[in-house]
Amino acid sequence: MISGKNFLSLKELYIGETAEIVYIDRNIPLAKKLRDMGVREGVLIELISFDPLLNKKVVLKVADSYLAFDAEIAEFIRVRPIRSWYNFYKEQAFYDSLTGCLNKNAASLILPAEYEKVTNIKIPLSIILIDIDDFKKINDLYGHAFGDRVLSELGSMLRKNVRRTDIVFRWGGEEFLILMKGLNVESSYVVTERLRECAQCLDIPPHGKVIKISAGVDGVPPYVPMNELIEKVDKALYAAKSRGKNRVCTFFWKM
Repeated sequence: MISGKNFLSLKELYIGETAEIVYIDRNIPLAKKLRDMGVREGVLIELISFDPLLNKKVVLKVADSYLAFDAEIAEFIRVRPIRSWYNFYKEQAFYDSLTGCLNKNAASLILPAEYEKVTNIKIPLSIILIDIDDFKKINDLYGHAFGDRVLSELGSMLRKNVRRTDIVFRWGGEEFLILMKGLNVESSYVVTERLRECAQCLDIPPHGKVIKISAGVDGVPPYVPMNELIEKVDKALYAAKSRGKNRVCTFFWKM
């Protein structure tokens, strides 16, 4: 299969991202059919949806047509992104220089737009809200410069341990928000538990493993207004804090 730092598998595109097809594996059963439908090298496509969990379909826009096929085929199609919204917002300084994550100003633009997309095409979406436990104590004990290193290391870890299509924001202070499209709450809970374990393993000189995090998780369906979903995630985070910290709660399980 063709490889290159500027090439991605189709499944790594963001929803709504435009890309050029650079390679289709001719050994897959649907290769000829895809080409007959117009999905071929050199063609520009837009990713409309990618749902490997529920309906197991990928939907592309090619010219003025919408095409759907099995999600597993996406692994065998290589694309070159034309331009992503992430790069656009980063160039516009809508990101946090300390953590490398997009900032809350970017969130105010991206969250409503992405939420509208998933509700229109009825795919799952999850939101994770993460807070560093006892961050004030870390600052008091080790100083604010070390506290900044904690934020930087955690932000870097979160970005490296989620999918390219997931969006990590520094929500404010020691809080981070992650938007996960195509994952239901149960799957996002599993991912968040893994992130919590990774946070505990971060070794930050000279004080070592000082990070523990609590997190709240919720998502759609059922489809509710975005502000209501954020409130539910915040309540789930509060439940995680109330139950001893260093844990993950969903809104459904918060009691």
